[in-house]
Amino acid sequence: MSQNTLLPHSVTSFCDWFLLYMSEDFKFRLFFTSFCYLVPHSATSLPHSVTSFCYLLPHSVTSCLILLPRCLILLPRYLALLPHCLLPDTTKMNISRDQAICMFFYEPFNEENIIRLRKRIDDMEDLEICYQNDPKQPVLVSRQRILGDPFTWRIYLSSEIASTSTGEPSDEIDRSLGTEVQAICFLNEVLLPYDPLNKTLFEAKAMSTCQVYRLLMKYCSCLDNKSPNAFAKWCSSRKIKFLQADYFRKRPKHGDEVTSRYRSIYVMKKEYLGKQKSNMFCRM
Repeated sequence: MSQNTLLPHSVTSFCDWFLLYMSEDFKFRLFFTSFCYLVPHSATSLPHSVTSFCYLLPHSVTSCLILLPRCLILLPRYLALLPHCLLPDTTKMNISRDQAICMFFYEPFNEENIIRLRKRIDDMEDLEICYQNDPKQPVLVSRQRILGDPFTWRIYLSSEIASTSTGEPSDEIDRSLGTEVQAICFLNEVLLPYDPLNKTLFEAKAMSTCQVYRLLMKYCSCLDNKSPNAFAKWCSSRKIKFLQADYFRKRPKHGDEVTSRYRSIYVMKKEYLGKQKSNMFCRM
């Protein structure tokens, strides 16, 4: 036989032997068959993929070129708004009554104007300065209307020093916060994890959870059965705001602190705490 005659038989015999041998390993045979099947189809699909890419690329570039000028126009506006987004919501910030009076009469906030303008408001026996939603927008409303709808007309915080004849804050303690809801509201309004931008009402302090517990116990009676450690867990489960502040460790001076974790927070001044509690009762 000639080689031309034997060659097809040799190739056929080799293929038959290869498939027969591979049949003992099903996984490899399946892989080989799938590979032989997919290669031609992949080669056929490749031109379509290249065509689609070449078709979509100009449209994508065109869309980017159209949107780029608009983005450049809006970018300064977003950058200008960024600092305001990082600041706390000022519609919820606390403003004292004296500050609101000076704002209402467009006068600088100083001791002389406070005394003069406070007397001017107090002489209006039937009117009181208050606000609705934004404390930065004070208005004068009749006292009777405020008492009739304390949820709409909210009064400002006034210092206890101004309401006492001795000129000193009152040491009388009223533990009238009798529910957990009232305690939560009191803590969230008196202890802030951010700067409220009002040095008249708040002062920066480093406080431990134990010190917060002692402060609350002066005004609250519903948590008497909790220890300082149990109070810390209670604050965590209720997500009290002052826990959002970063903490640092501080060695106790006399060993009387239960915890060595302190947080840098902003605390309402003592002379406003009693008034804050009274205002909170009016809204609840």
